[in-house]
Amino acid sequence: GEKGRIGLAISSSDSRTVCAVVESDPLGLPISPGVFRSLNRGETWEHLSSLNPRPMYYSRIYLDPKDANRVYLMGSNRGLWISDDGGRGFREVFSNVHGEDHVMWVDPENTNRLIVGGDGGVSISYDRGLTWLFRINLPIGQFYDIAVNNRDPYLICGGLQDNGNWCTPSASKMAYGISFQDAFNIGGGDGMQSVFEDDHTVLVSSQNGATVRLDLDNMERQTIGTVQLAERPQPGQPPYRWYWTTPLIVSTFNPNTVYTGANILFRSDDRGVSWRAVSPDLTANIDREALQMMGGLVPLRALSRHDGQINFSALTVIAESPLDRNLLYTGADDGTLQMTRDGGRNWTNLTAGIGGLPPGLNISGIVASKYAAGRVYVTVDGHFNDDYRPYIFVSEDYGKTWRGIVTGLPPTSVHRIREHPANPNLLVAGLETGVYASFDRGAHWTNLGTNLPPVPVYDLVYQERDNALVLGTHGRGIWILDHAGPLSQITPDVLGGAGFLFPVPPAHYQNIYSGQYWFGAGEFFAPNPPSGAVITYFLPAGADELRIDIADAAGRTIRTLRGPSQPGINRTCWDLRRASPLDNGLPQQIGRASCRER
Repeated sequence: GEKGRIGLAISSSDSRTVCAVVESDPLGLPISPGVFRSLNRGETWEHLSSLNPRPMYYSRIYLDPKDANRVYLMGSNRGLWISDDGGRGFREVFSNVHGEDHVMWVDPENTNRLIVGGDGGVSISYDRGLTWLFRINLPIGQFYDIAVNNRDPYLICGGLQDNGNWCTPSASKMAYGISFQDAFNIGGGDGMQSVFEDDHTVLVSSQNGATVRLDLDNMERQTIGTVQLAERPQPGQPPYRWYWTTPLIVSTFNPNTVYTGANILFRSDDRGVSWRAVSPDLTANIDREALQMMGGLVPLRALSRHDGQINFSALTVIAESPLDRNLLYTGADDGTLQMTRDGGRNWTNLTAGIGGLPPGLNISGIVASKYAAGRVYVTVDGHFNDDYRPYIFVSEDYGKTWRGIVTGLPPTSVHRIREHPANPNLLVAGLETGVYASFDRGAHWTNLGTNLPPVPVYDLVYQERDNALVLGTHGRGIWILDHAGPLSQITPDVLGGAGFLFPVPPAHYQNIYSGQYWFGAGEFFAPNPPSGAVITYFLPAGADELRIDIADAAGRTIRTLRGPSQPGINRTCWDLRRASPLDNGLPQQIGRASCRER
């Protein structure tokens, strides 16, 4: 019969012993799925167990290096499976840490020590799996979407792959920075959207549109979606098709108005208590059964058929114009782009007008401009179709005509684009390999990464009050570029000049308590925002060592700093203190660490 994914393990204590976990058709005799063992290097095999949990997702088997009868099998939502009789009988062990582990390492010298890695991170056992220590010092969160509010410090909330929805403050009141203890959970499942109604209320969704409204002050919640039972299809009608990361937005005109979408668009005017459809099917309504994979249709009895996502032809993004409440755009995973200018009564399919866009690619982002009513940006992720070219398009006439704006971008998927809140020429885009900026409204792009690793940036937003750019990465957690204002002030004259000092934002003195703590290496701490006055300046190539003189209102120099003098944008901080009375004749400075992106 058909065989699918196979995991293998060779015993370190006896190389003749090989174990395999085999995916196969349960009716495709004579080969049944499950665990097999060979005692003669694979010449013959014995079927020991039918256990093979979700083979498409796991299919990993491990042997104790010193005891071939000790077998570990990945694939438990609670922990892992363990056998002590060579694989004939397994017991499920609840690890009390995040389940869905995918890989394991067994210490060959001390087989009591195990390390597992999975959807929740990394855990270590020192007693052969009886107890586990979950490691919280790895900043490896995988965010899908993020949002910020206007508290002080502001909150960043977002949904993480198989780790629910979490919020974290952008700063802490302790000098050691922001810790895991400062973050708090607001939703379960696979976290998706976290959308603020106001500074105290957030809409929290998990996969396929399951949504609640949460009061952050008392943590009370109310279920509002997917749509309520009364609005769902009646028996005999086709069900709605919900995308994994179902789109969800709150209107900028009225926080009581909420939009979400399956294959059609829904609107609520009472904060999600009731919903009404405001569109027909906005997708291409493609029958996924007619789609080919590897040159042919997917058979009805294909192994792991449609595992992971049962829907296709579903909305991926909804955008409302900040200039016109009746102007809405939607995008779908099948490449369909639609627009309405009358609040949903009439829709226009814009898909065919986007020249240079192959059919069927995932619409990953839409931004209706706040600067021009007819301007709209669209990003496209083609990796689902093995297309790794960057796609960003802009229209100035409500989607009638389009042009690509990708000069300078690497060959990789684009997930999001954002306008700057105050400068229409500054755009930032989240790509599969980092974040890029354009200072000429998309004509040219440059890497904005600096110390950001080449990580997928699935979402990015501006916190306007603090002028911060916040990134939600899929693999390295949340990153913040504090005091991002100078990016919006870059012009050709600045770049072509002999140097430029950007306006220094207001600063106030803080004396943050350092605390009496001993954490060792057991936790990760994100740095707090820069303290004191943040001084940002541009230098051309070949600039000499830089000296910064700080004067009071009377023009008297009260402090001298040395700043970095690399070509491009540099930054240093002044702690708002005067020079030491014990002057040794040397310029004084503060280290650059407090001014870095975080």
